Amino acid sequence: MSEGQGSRLAQTALSPREKQRELGRPLHLISAGILFVVFFWPAFFWAGEQLEGGDEPWQLVLVPFLAGMIVSQRYSQLRAEQVKASPILGIPLMVVGAAMNLFGVVIEHPVPSQVGMVACLHGVVLFLWGWRVYRGMAFPLLYLFLAVPLPRTVLVAMTGSLKVLGAAVAGKILTFFGFTLVREGAILKFPTFTLVVADECSGMQSVITLGVASLSVAYLMEGRFWKKVGIVLLSVPLALVANVFRLCVTAFLGQRFGEKVTHGTPHTVIGAVIVLMAFFGLYGLSSVVSERAGDGRNREGAAKMNADGWNRR
Repeated sequence: MSEGQGSRLAQTALSPREKQRELGRPLHLISAGILFVVFFWPAFFWAGEQLEGGDEPWQLVLVPFLAGMIVSQRYSQLRAEQVKASPILGIPLMVVGAAMNLFGVVIEHPVPSQVGMVACLHGVVLFLWGWRVYRGMAFPLLYLFLAVPLPRTVLVAMTGSLKVLGAAVAGKILTFFGFTLVREGAILKFPTFTLVVADECSGMQSVITLGVASLSVAYLMEGRFWKKVGIVLLSVPLALVANVFRLCVTAFLGQRFGEKVTHGTPHTVIGAVIVLMAFFGLYGLSSVVSERAGDGRNREGAAKMNADGWNRR
């Protein structure tokens, strides 16, 4: 064995205490995760009820997924950061989050509990890994606050005009394609069934979900700031168009299979599929913008190299 190989083996060799510490870290994280889920179980329980209740707050699922994707993309950079626990910053946030969770349980309202859960997660990151790691995870951690749905009373106050607008546009499109119907406000009456554009079908929830998702898309894409702002702003009309398309699809299926497909699980599945289609369309557009931005930088770099070459001559 050469001297270099021996030194490398000596560096990689761990003492029994270090081995125990390395093996214990996953167990500590798993234990902490279990305690976190148990303590904030009311927040998770309410999230499940919100998803099943028909309000369709898809950001409850989409935002954590996108935040995890951002963290996974930055994992190598985060591992390179110096780990230095910061209990002075972490413990107060954990206490505030726990208190908000208990307050939500007492008043039986999901928002304080869910906000407290995210705040506590910020504290856990600071407590375990410190400021440097937290700074690298700041966007996905702050982004998680957007997973908390707005209270239903707020949504209802914002949906009135959107319901009528969606029903009017969908009615015009369906009439153009030969459907017989009568529109009364946000109600579309067909010969065999009636389609009521409820609050959750107004398009406001789609606007919120796609708007929240567009922030992560803009964060990940390459390009100038104004292009990122454009992607975020584009999510609003795209969400409204997707909601009109959803109403048209629901009406077509109701005409073909009966009123049973216009509510309940089929209605929820249709909404989820169309929201995902709109999201992937937005993501595809951001990819095209990023590729063009990269090509532009490459052309600028090539032109600069050519200019430097001519100057040397």
